[in-house]
Amino acid sequence: MALFDQYGLLQVTEQAVVLRILLAILLGGMVGFERTYKGHSAGFRTHILVCLSATVIMMTGQYVFEYTGVGDAARLGAQVVNGIGFLGAGTIMVTGAHQIKGLTTAATLWSAAGLGLAIGIGFYFAAICTCVAIMIVVSLFDNLQDRLVSFSGYMRIHVVFASVEHIGEFLHFCKSQDIIIDDFQQMNTDKGVSGLFKIQLKKKTHHSEVVELFRTCNGTVSVEEY
Repeated sequence: MALFDQYGLLQVTEQAVVLRILLAILLGGMVGFERTYKGHSAGFRTHILVCLSATVIMMTGQYVFEYTGVGDAARLGAQVVNGIGFLGAGTIMVTGAHQIKGLTTAATLWSAAGLGLAIGIGFYFAAICTCVAIMIVVSLFDNLQDRLVSFSGYMRIHVVFASVEHIGEFLHFCKSQDIIIDDFQQMNTDKGVSGLFKIQLKKKTHHSEVVELFRTCNGTVSVEEY
């Protein structure tokens, strides 16, 4: 931080403003690129805009305080924290199978706002380190999470049946395969009758193999894990 202070980058100088804007574009873009690459709704430009907006709001708060002697930069930052929740909530949706999607994207939007606040007040080191940590979590930990979940002893599946009579066959099929049903909820959809199942596996089996096994059961139109 002493190095940044030496070049006047901790105050709202012209060079500091340019640096913070460029850093917001770079760090916000890095997080957004990962979301765009994976085909999510809030991607590259959205994350950059969130990070940039948070940056300029924080700089404005600091500018007001430095040049008027009144005001509180943290107060404007708090409004960003409150406001970003609405934008993040807009990326979260619940599918017909009660599957929640968009949570990670909402979290990365929140993170981009946090990066912007740190950049906007001149906390460069924390912003850069946090951005690196975010990229590690959303990029590398994704595969780790899939590996951990894929061999879990519990699954949640959504099954669409050809008719309501086939639900009984499916329950007997699970019993024959030594699979315990912890919870079951029947639903009526446009595709027909479906069910949400929470099951317990007695044998350690990859979840993709279990899904393929269920697809062999008579009367199942589609099976997916959620």
